[in-house]
Amino acid sequence: MDRLKQVVVAGLFLAAVYGSGMMLCPPAAAAAADATASYEPPVPSRWTIVAERHQEKTQDGKIVATANSRRKEELTIVEKTATGYRISFVLRSFDTDGNSNESIAEKALLGALRDVTIRAVLNEGGKPLRLENHEEVVAAHKQAIEGVIAAFSDKPAAAAKIRELFGMISLTPDNPDETATWYLETVTLLSAAQNTGLRVGEERRESKAAPNPFGGDPIKTDVVSRLVEADPATGKAKFTRTVIYDPVLMKELTVALMKKIIGATPPQEAEKVMKDMSIAMEGSAAFIVENGMTRSVTEDSGETLKALGHAMSKHEHNQVTVTPMP
Repeated sequence: MDRLKQVVVAGLFLAAVYGSGMMLCPPAAAAAADATASYEPPVPSRWTIVAERHQEKTQDGKIVATANSRRKEELTIVEKTATGYRISFVLRSFDTDGNSNESIAEKALLGALRDVTIRAVLNEGGKPLRLENHEEVVAAHKQAIEGVIAAFSDKPAAAAKIRELFGMISLTPDNPDETATWYLETVTLLSAAQNTGLRVGEERRESKAAPNPFGGDPIKTDVVSRLVEADPATGKAKFTRTVIYDPVLMKELTVALMKKIIGATPPQEAEKVMKDMSIAMEGSAAFIVENGMTRSVTEDSGETLKALGHAMSKHEHNQVTVTPMP
């Protein structure tokens, strides 16, 4: 069972690396050719964003763990500029019932941002480009994080994870778009279906790359975007994205994972392990757009690992809803 635990750990690591893949949005195209309305939110206007997530892990067909989270955010469109928009953004609440180190770290990182006002610049499609008050946000975040870490003196592993993740965020001042993407994660997701430049029935395929957890060349996937339907009379449209993982790549990952697990295992046993081992990942999202602005997103992703006669999988379902505030 020790090897199975290694498979599980590797699987969770892969999920952490690629689970955010659906959050990477394609560059916005010119709206002139778009069958949907352009992204032109009222100025000023205020919006409530609620994001809910459900995770489920199974082993050999049985549910072994679940985790749920919910966050509530407020988005204010402050000003329209020549190249986009200026906004303010505030996380009002975040909670999760997960008890893993990752869930604890996530709760700490996001909880520390509660009621911190973020001022940012968006492009014409609503994608975050940079934070206007980056230093102020990071300083407030750091102060709150230090208090959280002090409270975790009896959980050093969780405290270390929190510090590690915060360090990754705060050390990106030279990459304003990356920093903006993290602090405005939900806004980035919403922008994926705005000003796409697609007509009904058209598809766009884009290649994405992410670090390889086992070293070597970056992991490459294809993201297929499609405008499924659009009704000019109501201003509503449906947009989908599907992540396709290269089967050759999945085979290479399987081999790399096998080498990590079997070590000096005798050739005959190693051959059996290799024959039974496989890794599969999938991801999809559906966006509902009204009058050029994304009003809801439904995401589903999954990873499955099979080895040593066992199977472990993780499924994640995300639902994001945007509603106008009075």
